[in-house]
Amino acid sequence: MSIVSSTIGDSLTVPSRRLSPTDISQYLRLHERNAGRRFLTDYDVAPQSITPLLTASGADFARAIEEGMRTAGVALAHFGETSASPGGKRLPDNARFVAQVRAVPPGAVCVVCQPRFEVTLGGWSIRGDADLVRVERAVDGSLHLLVTDMKSSTAVSNARAR
Repeated sequence: MSIVSSTIGDSLTVPSRRLSPTDISQYLRLHERNAGRRFLTDYDVAPQSITPLLTASGADFARAIEEGMRTAGVALAHFGETSASPGGKRLPDNARFVAQVRAVPPGAVCVVCQPRFEVTLGGWSIRGDADLVRVERAVDGSLHLLVTDMKSSTAVSNARAR
C-alpha cells in the first residue's frame, strides 16, 4: 500500500491511499511470518505456493486460451500488450474499456484480455487487471459482462470423475 497526495485547489492537500492485489499479497505474506500459516486455515483458505515454473506455465496456459478463442472466431481485444504510456508505466484502461464496450454492436460478443482498471472507493485507489472480460451486447441492446480469472494449476480434482 502506498499513500500519495492529491492537491485540491491552491492549498489543500488530501492524502489518497492506493491498494493493489500485490499489496494484499505482501500483507498476507508478512502476516503469515508473524502468525504462521494457521491463520489462513482459520478462515478456510488453503495456502498454495506459486513456483516460477507454474507462473511460466500459467502464462502459456493464458496464451493457449486466447489462441483457442481466436481460432473459434471470437473477437479479441488485448489491452495488456498495448496500454503502456510513453514512460513505460502501464496506465489504467478504464476509458479505453468503456469505448471498447460501446463499440460492441447488438448481437455481438467481444472478449477483452488483460484490461487494467483503477477506481477510488472510500478514499482508496484500487487497481487491478482482469484476465478476461467477456462483453456481450444482446440483440435488444442490453449488455452482459463476465469477468474471469484464468488459472493453471498442478492440483488435480476428482469432481468430474464422480
